[in-house]
Amino acid sequence: MREKLCSFVPVDNNEVQSAVLGRDVMETVWNDMKKSLLPSWISPVPHNWGTKTRGKLSADNWRVVCTIHLPITLIWLWRSETERKKQLLENFMELVTAVRIANMRVSSPSQADAYDKHIFRYVRALPSLFPHHPLRPIHHAALHVGDGIRRFGPIHAHNASHYERHISFLHQINMNNKVGEYVCQFLSSFPCSCNRQGSSKRRCLEVQSVTPTF
Repeated sequence: MREKLCSFVPVDNNEVQSAVLGRDVMETVWNDMKKSLLPSWISPVPHNWGTKTRGKLSADNWRVVCTIHLPITLIWLWRSETERKKQLLENFMELVTAVRIANMRVSSPSQADAYDKHIFRYVRALPSLFPHHPLRPIHHAALHVGDGIRRFGPIHAHNASHYERHISFLHQINMNNKVGEYVCQFLSSFPCSCNRQGSSKRRCLEVQSVTPTF
């Protein structure tokens, strides 16, 4: 089972690791965050995000970072740049626009069309901007968000925030690279736990039904 799952993970020993945001840019972002006043309904982002000390961010943290803090800094920082940084900024703003459209509390066919336009521009430019980094399944999934808006309405009405909590829980577990063994254990233990909870609730209901009232 483990070998089967690992076979789906692409491995490229020649893949080039490169950082888009260097230390100087990150420090500018952190300084701008200290100067920014956000509405109370926006969740604050950890001040040291992007460091090993901070670790992983939640999906909501990434949304705030990518749609608020990074645009504030990068638009000002790269406003006069040419060549690659200009292309990176334009490509990133396509993603920002698509995310802002997708997170609206209302939906319409024109909104879905606008999302498709911006997300397709963003994904289409990635191979040329990052030739050593192949597209991921998440990019493919993002191309279908517009279909979800057309069929089911605003994203917040049919998203899966509870799955994000489960993903966060799984990220905190050390699997020692034994992916298949852990998946099998999780799939077998989760139904057992649900069955135990269900039987416990049934027993409680039976006890309550026979308890005399005075």
